[in-house]
Amino acid sequence: MDNALVLLTAAGISYWVGNKLSDYILIFFYHRSFLSEDRFMSLYDFSDEDYNYEFFSDKDGKKLNKYADFLRKHQEARPAAYKVYIEHLKALFRHTLIVLLITLVVPSLVFINYSILFPSAYLIVLSGWIVYKRYMKQNNISFYVMLMMNAVINHKQN
Repeated sequence: MDNALVLLTAAGISYWVGNKLSDYILIFFYHRSFLSEDRFMSLYDFSDEDYNYEFFSDKDGKKLNKYADFLRKHQEARPAAYKVYIEHLKALFRHTLIVLLITLVVPSLVFINYSILFPSAYLIVLSGWIVYKRYMKQNNISFYVMLMMNAVINHKQN
């Protein structure tokens, strides 16, 4: 009975947070090669192509009506793009660590007698989310790159 409770708790918590957490992990995985400013800026310059325009929306979630509006926003965001990109990645990393601390470490301490069982079940379910996002939903590198480019372009400048 105790093993079943631990497994259900781990699976439930991981299923609950795994949807977003798997996206964050895939963002880190795919963006690891764009951490230098030169590589990022070449990627940023590539994202202004007309076939990428369809993916972008403004900060309110509405589709941009004209390609010219998209190019204007793209050029306005360019000077601060790398700084905003790194800020977003750092914030996402901090958020991921906090979520993992709260949902993996704290329950593991509660179920201290099951110190291997809880994290194992948690990570198996989280791995299932990652496989689902990558292979079933077909969220590949281009999806996550365009997602971050959209965040950078729509970042509100002070």
